[in-house]
This record gives sequence, structure tokens and C-alpha cells, in this order.
Amino acid sequence: SSGINAEYGDSSLRASSVGFMLDPEELSFIVKLFREPTLLRSEGFHLTSTNQEYQCLRSDKNSIYARVESGEEGGVIIVKTNTLVVVATYTNNMFPSICVEAVENLADYFRDKGK
Repeated sequence: SSGINAEYGDSSLRASSVGFMLDPEELSFIVKLFREPTLLRSEGFHLTSTNQEYQCLRSDKNSIYARVESGEEGGVIIVKTNTLVVVATYTNNMFPSICVEAVENLADYFRDKGK
């Protein structure tokens, strides 16, 4: 799994896994996804950082769960807190539910800390 933690107010990167980077434009795009859940669910989205097209499985005001559209197994979990966005990918040899639990727990931790 690869992951990133970015502050979306100023589009700055706070932490990331080695080799997994988001530029400010992509971070802004991800934040915009939370504002357009209907479009997100009908059209899916592309992340430049992973070079993958994703089909949205679930989205709400705080979380987006999506799988790779190409038929490969894998996906992305994106969770928003008050000031941060946590993005994590998973591959075909991982359980999506474990990734969801880890990312949601990390986001809850940041929310508890006021982030």
C-alpha cells in the first residue's frame, strides 16, 4: 500500500510513502471530488500519481472508495478530515477492507487531534 497525507487548505504535502507523490493541482482535484459526488460516481476519475482510472464504489462528505477500472484488482481510499486528505492505494494481493480500516482509523486519529 502507498499513502499520502496532505493538507488541502494550502495544497501542501505533509507526508508520503516513498515514490508516491501528489502535486498541488492533483490535491486540488481530489478535494474537488468531495464536492461532486454524483459526477464522481457516474464518471469515475483519473489520478496522475498512480496513472490509473478509478470507478467510484462509495463516496460521502468524508470518504471516497474506488477500484481500478481496468479490471486489475486494486484501488484507492481517500479520506478527508478538517484540514488533511489521506490517500492510500491497495493492490490485488491486499484486502480492500484492511486498507479502508487503516485509513479511516488514521483519519479518525487526525480528527481527534483537531486536524
